[in-house]
Amino acid sequence: MSAGDPPVAGARRLDGFQDMNFFGDTDAATRLTRLKEQLAGVAGQDLAQQPAAAEHADRRRTRRALTEDEVARLLKAARLRPIAELGRRGVRKPRAERKGRSTWNKAELTYATLEAAHARGRKLLADKPDRLAELDLLGQERELMYKTMVLTGLRKGELASLTVGQVYLDAQPPFAELLAKDEKAGRGAMIPLRADLVEDLRDYLARRLEWTQEKASRTRGAAPITLPASSRLFTVPRDFIKIFDRDLVTAGIAKRDERDRVVDIHALRHTFGTYLSKAGVTPRVAMAAMRHSSLDLRTTNPIESIFATVRLRTNAAKRFKKTKSGVYLMHQVIDRLSKNWRRLRSAHLCPTVPLPMSSKSKQSKVA
Repeated sequence: MSAGDPPVAGARRLDGFQDMNFFGDTDAATRLTRLKEQLAGVAGQDLAQQPAAAEHADRRRTRRALTEDEVARLLKAARLRPIAELGRRGVRKPRAERKGRSTWNKAELTYATLEAAHARGRKLLADKPDRLAELDLLGQERELMYKTMVLTGLRKGELASLTVGQVYLDAQPPFAELLAKDEKAGRGAMIPLRADLVEDLRDYLARRLEWTQEKASRTRGAAPITLPASSRLFTVPRDFIKIFDRDLVTAGIAKRDERDRVVDIHALRHTFGTYLSKAGVTPRVAMAAMRHSSLDLRTTNPIESIFATVRLRTNAAKRFKKTKSGVYLMHQVIDRLSKNWRRLRSAHLCPTVPLPMSSKSKQSKVA
């Protein structure tokens, strides 16, 4: 296909660096095979051999991890907002925005007014206990979905694929089974569950079973004894991203910060990886927990020294008879590693970082 040919219906543009590398790093036969398997057509793009592009420079967005305080506020907003939406106060619209009889509007829900709005919502639903229980269960489910993603690193699609039968709360230790067909890497995994998350899941499943039985009794249907193993653990709605954005607004968390980093659903997975780093988890264990195929963990904080590879070459350098040979080896290793290094955003603050004192400094200070 030449550049002048008309675009093919359903064709996918190869405008990302990752796509360019995927279709441009092999011979022509392999490229054509990949195109036939994964694309419906290519619209006027050259498939000639080209050097690999820097994929990290083509990021559509840069995510950031949430702090512990932000996670707490997000969970609280998710839990209370379904009922608090009904308890929002009415405010009069400005004259310029009034149209016909529409002169009032609901006040914006903020973190400061969340609890008061939630109390008013419960009071409004006092004569509708079924609706109140339904919205309260919905808030608990949303809170638990966010908490599960933060404490397990599950992606949105992986979370939606979990069923009740794939969660083993009574096992030692408790875990959730992620099937290979539902995991991004296609390997499958056993996801360990923290003790507090296990208790929250038990309470949620018990309330959900009670709600299902009450609903069946009202409709004169067959009440289940237990939840079916094939039923979804969480009901992830299609507009889950919009719900998450509204919860962010209610929690007072900015969608985009001053460094142009965003907070979205996948940022909860980044938060999990960053918490592993702060807890001092070794890179190999963190790699297994994040279910990555390499040690190139995309966490917010560095977890391994950039000179780790150089340190591993120390014994090899000692075997050289000449010092210049060892220095040359180290120089080549550092030169190769430096191609993947990124400049620090606040390099001028490095001198302010406190460093541990050497033994000689400690002795002189004591003296």
